Amino acid sequence: MGGAHVKRNGKKIASVRLVPKKPGEIGPVQRLTTRATFTGHVQRQVCSPAISPDGLHAATYACGSRGEPDLVRLWRLDNGQEVRTFGAGDERVGTIAFTADGRLLLSGEKALRIWDYTHAGPPLKTLKGPRPQGEGFGPFAGFSQDARWAVTSDETDHSLRVWDVAAGKVMTTMSGHKNVVCAIDVSLDGKRAASGGNEGIVRLWDTESGKELKRFDTPFPIYAVRFSPDGQRLAWQSGANEIALCDLTEEGSIRRCSCPRADQNHIRALSFTPDGNGLLACGNGSTWLMMWDTRSCRPVDSIITSPTLHIAVAPDGRHAVTTHDDGIARVWQLPTLPAVPEGR
Repeated sequence: MGGAHVKRNGKKIASVRLVPKKPGEIGPVQRLTTRATFTGHVQRQVCSPAISPDGLHAATYACGSRGEPDLVRLWRLDNGQEVRTFGAGDERVGTIAFTADGRLLLSGEKALRIWDYTHAGPPLKTLKGPRPQGEGFGPFAGFSQDARWAVTSDETDHSLRVWDVAAGKVMTTMSGHKNVVCAIDVSLDGKRAASGGNEGIVRLWDTESGKELKRFDTPFPIYAVRFSPDGQRLAWQSGANEIALCDLTEEGSIRRCSCPRADQNHIRALSFTPDGNGLLACGNGSTWLMMWDTRSCRPVDSIITSPTLHIAVAPDGRHAVTTHDDGIARVWQLPTLPAVPEGR
């Protein structure tokens, strides 16, 4: 089995292991390789990467420590150079995203904040929680891919609220979770949301009516859910070493992507490539990062790197950003998946 090392300043920062091609596999096996690194965060854990629609910039944040505020940092994807920072005051940052037109950066935990990321300065708008002091936001939020819609969790009653971001209004409330919600995602058109948490149930919602459409029971807490870009599939972590891939166009048919690298740290982050044919995952602080071809549920490549927390894939599908607990964000070159051979 072949392999290689990725080095920076003479020091090994990643090991690459090639997955052997088996008869009938679609596509050649290629390497995930580092393209750039961002080292501007001085705190221990870097979280929630987002990539601008033009693919030129990335945004990440690191949790503050010793009284320091959380900071969202904007940096160039090609060379890791920092452009500017955004502050969230004394509140924790939760999830960040870019709008489809690339003008605004959103950050949500105790509030949803909207910035013009092309200029330094305070947020253009701040959307507070429903309770008297602005409480009611849990630590997790989900955005549609164009960031027109947001879904936030209520840390008190575990309900979910659907926001029209431009209007700054709550459109729907969805109730059903009995425990902490740990993962939320929203389809591109904003019509459906998916959520999961400590109770081990993935719920699919109609965001307009607030009704639960489907539910999937698992024996494990749910820490990651993700819609494919076309909204026709839903992926979630269904165990320490497995990802469920549900076809929402059929009657809930589910395939499984096995993760041989997983350990006791459950999968905590999932991200599709723009065409939906690739799926990346990492564990909660585990040192592995894997990519599958969703058409076959077979692994394409896997690497060993520093403990990884979150993933974002660029709009061109050629690069991804991962964040790590060593204070570094890394940009990866992704393998190019071939067209499915005729007859498959």
